[in-house]
Amino acid sequence: MLTLTRRVGETLHIGDHTAIVVEALENGKVRIRVQSDQATRTVRADGRPADRPVLGLRSSRER
Repeated sequence: MLTLTRRVGETLHIGDHTAIVVEALENGKVRIRVQSDQATRTVRADGRPADRPVLGLRSSRER
């Protein structure tokens, strides 16, 4: 396991094709952006695919 501290705007690269960007810190919550190629499947910890709509959330593809 790896634990890191990042500031808003900083990026963590995983392999050659995935980047995690800290977008915002608001009210004790962190907003992140996951950038990866389309061949990489992204799944939320609760088991829902990231591209499936979740109440109150929009994917970057919808913006």
